[in-house]
Amino acid sequence: MICLSMLPARAQLDEPGPDASDSTLISQPEIGEGKQTSDSIPLFLPHISPPGSLKIEQSLLDEEVAKYDVPDRVQFTLLDPLSTGFPSYQLRGGELGFPSGFSTAGADPAAHEVLFNGRPLRGAKGRAYDLALYPLEFVESVEFLQGSRAVLYGHADALSGVNILQPRFDVEGSYLRLAFSQGAGATSRAEGIFARNLSRKSNLAIGFRRLVSDGVYANQEVDGVNLYSSLYHRSNPGLAFSVTGMLTEFDRGASGGLKSPSDPTSTGADDVINDTLDNRVLRHDLTLAVQWIPSIEGGERTSDDTITASGMTRFDGSFYVTHAEDKQLVGEELAELSTRPSLVRGDLFGMRGSGITWFGPSKLRSLMNAEVENASLATLHGGLVLTTPLTDRLDFVGGGAVTSREDLNRFSVVGELHATLTDSSVLRATYRYSLGEKVAMTGDTLQRLSGEQTLWIADLEWGFRDGVFNGRFNAWLRQGIKVNSLDMYSVSGLIVKGQVPIGFARLKATINGTLLPEEDKRYPVLATSGELFAPLMLFNGALDLDFGVDVAWQSDFSGVEYDPISGHWLYPTERRNAEREHWMLIDLFVSARIGSAYLNLSFYNLLNAEYRTLSRYPTWGRSLRFGITWGMID
Repeated sequence: MICLSMLPARAQLDEPGPDASDSTLISQPEIGEGKQTSDSIPLFLPHISPPGSLKIEQSLLDEEVAKYDVPDRVQFTLLDPLSTGFPSYQLRGGELGFPSGFSTAGADPAAHEVLFNGRPLRGAKGRAYDLALYPLEFVESVEFLQGSRAVLYGHADALSGVNILQPRFDVEGSYLRLAFSQGAGATSRAEGIFARNLSRKSNLAIGFRRLVSDGVYANQEVDGVNLYSSLYHRSNPGLAFSVTGMLTEFDRGASGGLKSPSDPTSTGADDVINDTLDNRVLRHDLTLAVQWIPSIEGGERTSDDTITASGMTRFDGSFYVTHAEDKQLVGEELAELSTRPSLVRGDLFGMRGSGITWFGPSKLRSLMNAEVENASLATLHGGLVLTTPLTDRLDFVGGGAVTSREDLNRFSVVGELHATLTDSSVLRATYRYSLGEKVAMTGDTLQRLSGEQTLWIADLEWGFRDGVFNGRFNAWLRQGIKVNSLDMYSVSGLIVKGQVPIGFARLKATINGTLLPEEDKRYPVLATSGELFAPLMLFNGALDLDFGVDVAWQSDFSGVEYDPISGHWLYPTERRNAEREHWMLIDLFVSARIGSAYLNLSFYNLLNAEYRTLSRYPTWGRSLRFGITWGMID
């Protein structure tokens, strides 16, 4: 695998404390954990977090993937960094570029919301947004939303969400980044982005992506194109806006190369066919995001030219237009399907406004969202969340949200306790209860639609950090209902993540355990992954070298499948497939920084093992991956 990039070197990281207040920092952007560089070039000007940012608090329990994490590995889509950064199961509908999503707490993928600059991203007729469509390079960071933030900023039935923020180019002059990578199945990705500061207050950026794959199976071809541009302007320290446009067109083999898209056991070579049914997705997205902090001039200016906007009222708004089409084609003609539409089209206009208002030591977060699709009201969503301190180290968060749309009419209330136990550890307990319609859905004889709703969920999280030694513990219990049968069920889980120093090396590990109802084998009972690496600084910082090994293993499961025709994720009603043998997936990697250049080399799947993701498609085959990243500012 080959990757060529041109991007600025990394800035130093100022990590927030465990009890960081509700602050907006005009400072350097946050970057990947533990990544520091001795570069002396001042790449970043003072700035505020961009319009649409929802990471209002910074604590040890907040999770985020920054663009500075990307050069460490050769990657193809946004799912690559997200799958290792967030505590959710990743769902894949096929090879790279095929529909993908996330499942949190063993729930329907529809309970995971996708936002861009604070606005929701959805497909036509309320279909979930496919993260494989989003270009990897058009990212500053991706914020992970859970608890009260998922309910308020997502929808009333959301358990989690991601908020994608567009890149910030806080450099004088021009900025250029080019990337190319290639993998198995003739998969290749080419991306480029160019940005120019029109003034100290304005920046214009344009970019493209091309993702092409012949696929491992027949009719798994992917041919995708993205074109995007953005204009960012800050008229004064407290007022900023951005205008972003994106054109997306993807053609993908609709059958996935199997005889039946509903048969999870059909993965052998004899089952592969050269079908002619293709899925074409077309999107036009235009977004205007605005941020206003009325009293920003009152912020304290520190010695390092950083303004702290703690306790200030803040308003964010967005206006957006989306045209989306989802077609099932044979050649260039619409397919004749007897049970499902071969064309789904939507023209959507939306408005969203959110605010933070302070009442003494307490703050109130509010949001209103309205969408009109095809000239009729599609979505109404609104909510309030109040945060108030009970003691110096204990805060209470409470509120609720209501969502009304064609497939969802729900009201949720949520309560949280945030406790700062010590200067390096925090605790958060969350309880959410939902009410609303239980709409029955139908499925075929082999599969059941994965549409589910959550009645309540209880969540306990604990996090700590002491230098490079850090950890996170998350236990949850969820009560749900299957909307097709109205059967109640319970599911519980435990996630443990941490980093431990071992001499000069470091060990990162994740353990994800999920207990589903009997005979429900969608997800593995146990999934583990680990990374042992050694960071070295040589020649007075001129050479920054990391080398190590990645290991992943998971127990047996039946998997989750995506039906590209209906647009639903499906799972088997009973365990129909035989025992699957799972071997460890082992990767060796080396990454180095020499000046402003980054070199990456990895040997993927050292044991040449068949390793199944949460779909019907196995992954196998050794591959050597090479990448180079180079920073340049003119």
